[in-house]
Amino acid sequence: MRRHLFAILPAAVLALCCSPAAARWHCATSGRSELCADGSGRRAAELLAELQALEAAWGAVEKPLPRSAPPLRVMVYRDRGEFEPFQSHPANLGLYQSGAERDWLMVLDQGAETLRAARHEWVHRALHHTTPRLPLWL
Repeated sequence: MRRHLFAILPAAVLALCCSPAAARWHCATSGRSELCADGSGRRAAELLAELQALEAAWGAVEKPLPRSAPPLRVMVYRDRGEFEPFQSHPANLGLYQSGAERDWLMVLDQGAETLRAARHEWVHRALHHTTPRLPLWL
């Protein structure tokens, strides 16, 4: 599944940026994080602010993300059809994918559930960068 994601992720983002539908995508940037939503620019900014607040709260209680963590890009999809290639199960509303140059969160926009799903996936990112690696045999 991971290899498949590494292959499809750049192509999907390139298709979004270069397609006629790209005009409907709005992005908000703060520090090393960017959130792009195929809804309103205000929604993108609000969701990014919520994730930034989560990062600040996490750093106050747990080990903060290291400076070596790659930048984050969050993609929020209103269209289930555009999100489906990233779903491993129909009930999944999001996913986290670590990369060498960038970390990715992909989230299906489901109204009130969107923020919960984005926070959940962000915690996967935080744990990935702040906890020791477990041996594969464990």
